[in-house]
Amino acid sequence: MKDTIFQSRSRLLLSVALASVSVLPGYAMAQDAPAAEDTGGLEEIIVTAQKREQSMQDVAVAVTALTQDTIQANRVQTVNDLSGLAPGVTVRPSAGGVQIPTFTMRGAVSYGVVPGSDKQVSVYLDGVYISSPRGSIFDLPDVARIEVLRGPQGTLFGRNATAGAVSVSTRDPDGEAGVTASVSVGNYDQYRFRLSASTPQMGPFSGYFSFMRNYKRGDVRNTGAGTLWDRTASPGGYGIGVSPRYLGTKDANSYFAALNFEPSDSFKTVYKFDRTEDESTPEAMGFIGYDPTFPGVGAVIGALVTSQPASNPALIYPNGKRPKVVNNSWAIPNDQKVTGHSLTSTWEASDSVTVKNVASMRKSSIFAVSPIDGFSGLTTTQATVNAYVANLVAPRVPGFFTLSPAAQAGTIAFLAGPTQFGAFVGQPFVGIVSQAASSSKQWSNELQLNYESKALTLTAGAIWFKSSDVKTGWVPAGKL
Repeated sequence: MKDTIFQSRSRLLLSVALASVSVLPGYAMAQDAPAAEDTGGLEEIIVTAQKREQSMQDVAVAVTALTQDTIQANRVQTVNDLSGLAPGVTVRPSAGGVQIPTFTMRGAVSYGVVPGSDKQVSVYLDGVYISSPRGSIFDLPDVARIEVLRGPQGTLFGRNATAGAVSVSTRDPDGEAGVTASVSVGNYDQYRFRLSASTPQMGPFSGYFSFMRNYKRGDVRNTGAGTLWDRTASPGGYGIGVSPRYLGTKDANSYFAALNFEPSDSFKTVYKFDRTEDESTPEAMGFIGYDPTFPGVGAVIGALVTSQPASNPALIYPNGKRPKVVNNSWAIPNDQKVTGHSLTSTWEASDSVTVKNVASMRKSSIFAVSPIDGFSGLTTTQATVNAYVANLVAPRVPGFFTLSPAAQAGTIAFLAGPTQFGAFVGQPFVGIVSQAASSSKQWSNELQLNYESKALTLTAGAIWFKSSDVKTGWVPAGKL
């Protein structure tokens, strides 16, 4: 089945948030409290949950802020790792091996995996809305803060934040020269290497560059390793892929760079670039059994399972436990790329007025192949072809059941012969699998105006946004 969907969106949105405070004379009820560092109090956390920098204690929003230390302690590498770190928030990768995050926030489930479909939980990176769920798959080595906003955030974050929003903020250059490197290792050949180099302050300029390599070998072995799949003619045109030896492997490289231009205390511009290249392998799919009495299909699967050569037996796990070895030759490493550019300019016009502009361009592409049936690495045998023809093909021949038994047997023998379906003998059997290829691009520019005085707090803004999603998917329901 071939399915191609294209959508292009361009829109201009305006939003205004207004809050007034009491103007009655204030009264000093106690002496000023000493600074937190003098009392051993908690560190103040600055968030941007309301499109302005505020202390988290002053924000009237249900927000959970994860600082850099918390992110490192909990080994948060992508938004998929946020599950359980904020109350009422669960994050799981979607099925099919593409690792698109699926959010459950306050009981509302947000998928948005179909191009052009709206999400209920929006993801922001440095103030840039990420429209495509595939663009939410990124590893960033320089995350400074992650804010999880629970509940409707439509006033400031748009219609795709009806359940909440996730805002990821990376650090700005600080003008302190230095090079830092870190390495962590684990079982299954796991290692995570990070290198970051920062420039000194050079006039109004400062910057840094970071690279991160993240690898972990999969924990399930694939008996179909080495199988070649030529997908050059399929939608997406991936090329020739090789089935991997291990499934569930993490293999990603991330690049991040930032350049800060700050000619005065009242104005600065920060350019940021990020890129993630991911060639991870899909998770393994085990085969737990089948119903031999199911019309048509049961006989075919039974013939397939019982006629396998001793060198490649069917692996069945009726106990449902996680297997160590599977038949998944259909799987190949994913090809995922996410790239982003952003330019954030901030001008403090006065002590009360701040103007901010965020311009960005992002693009992402993905080619992901994943087995679903759990036996896509078995070999097509002659017995399988005979059962396939007798139970699924021959009954669809016009007038088949009006033929004599001898004529029916002759028809089945002909269709199962080497010039017909018998030509598939010896090839990998493919039942229910997925193959998805998609790409997306987006452009946006958001202008923000913040005003604050003793009597009034105002936030106003306008955003121009355009995106395009193209998806080409091929999902064979059955193939010999």
